[in-house]
Amino acid sequence: MCLRASRMCSRVGGGKLFEYNKAIVEVVYDYAKSIKTNISLPPIKRDVRAIIVNGNEAAAIGKILGGLRFQTYYPITPAADESFFIEAHNIVSLDPVTEEAKALEKAGVVVVQTEDEISAINMAIGAGIAGARAATATSGPGLSLMVEGTGGFAGMNEVPIVITHYQRAGPSTGMATRNSQSDLRFVMHMGHGEFPRIVISSGDHRETIEDAYKALNWAERYQMPVFHLVDKALANSYSTVIWDIDKKALKIDRGLIVTKDDNDYRRFRITKDGVSPRSIPG
Repeated sequence: MCLRASRMCSRVGGGKLFEYNKAIVEVVYDYAKSIKTNISLPPIKRDVRAIIVNGNEAAAIGKILGGLRFQTYYPITPAADESFFIEAHNIVSLDPVTEEAKALEKAGVVVVQTEDEISAINMAIGAGIAGARAATATSGPGLSLMVEGTGGFAGMNEVPIVITHYQRAGPSTGMATRNSQSDLRFVMHMGHGEFPRIVISSGDHRETIEDAYKALNWAERYQMPVFHLVDKALANSYSTVIWDIDKKALKIDRGLIVTKDDNDYRRFRITKDGVSPRSIPG
């Protein structure tokens, strides 16, 4: 990062700035090298594939692998970078490859920046009803605006929707640059009355990828909102993730969808397992 910044400075302010930055990097490197600690990082095996990602990118990768088709957002720290990443890689070459991934390579992911978080959640809910794998991403103040759409409409109508919630310090607009994990109760109990929901909290970058993938499956399998919690520290820090995800394990589960004409079809039929048959309008 320092070298990248110094190159930028050298273009703007001449070669001296580059030399100053280079000298600082060398001094810090030599000093750090001389410090004796008990901390050791084992080298990564060269025959293993690995990726370096932050939490925003990890969540985005998990969603793309999970067959995401429609993502909404309103810019907010630290959630917006996830949507930017999806937008930049909306048509991608995916490995491992699933049937949904093959379709994604042709169709891409629709990413929409809405005018506010109320529109973001309601537009994602509409996409979910229409049959698209839909999600949105936000942070504290944004999620507050999404309560009525999520806790009212999506919960009542059993709409499959994923809400990735990046926790930051509150209350109100709080401190957008500070980390927090204080929104668990809010997510568990948001909305008036009660409705079923699934809440996932990721502990590291590998879990963030896997949880984002699972969230899309669970939303459609159980027909309910799924909240995926990621904190700001995880969102903005980088980690090396060994890319050894099992191809066979990545299966798209769209749940109970009615694809044939049924004169006796009832959307909210009472069933033994509590999941009603879902149809795609039109």
